[in-house]
Amino acid sequence: MLDTISSLIKCKCPKCHRGNLFIYSNPYRIKRVVEMPEECSCCGQKTEPEPGFYYKAMYCTYIIWVTIFVMNFLVLGLWLDLSPFSFISLYTIQLIILLPFIFRYARVIHIYISVKYDKNAIYKHPNKVMRSSTHKPID
Repeated sequence: MLDTISSLIKCKCPKCHRGNLFIYSNPYRIKRVVEMPEECSCCGQKTEPEPGFYYKAMYCTYIIWVTIFVMNFLVLGLWLDLSPFSFISLYTIQLIILLPFIFRYARVIHIYISVKYDKNAIYKHPNKVMRSSTHKPID
């Protein structure tokens, strides 16, 4: 369970927990924020199992945005008693800063819901059999 949560946070493949889900690790490369390889380099899991797969990730995005709004409302609106203008201004700035992360994590959460972990996945990959600790092909 903790390994899965750690892999989700690090944006690793849901099937093997080793390969990267995104080509570029920096989410602030705005033009390339969602570029994903076609398949995991370690286990061969397709990153888009079916056409339109990530349209469903919009629901994850919505849940994340609502959660952030509620937390902001409780802290900024009620606890700190900010004016509506200040609340909306701080919330908007926060959303702009978090947008690339939320966009990525919505995809990651969605694929983690759809694809189950397989501890032997890297050994089942037809093109590469990997050593578990070094990520180098076995000769």
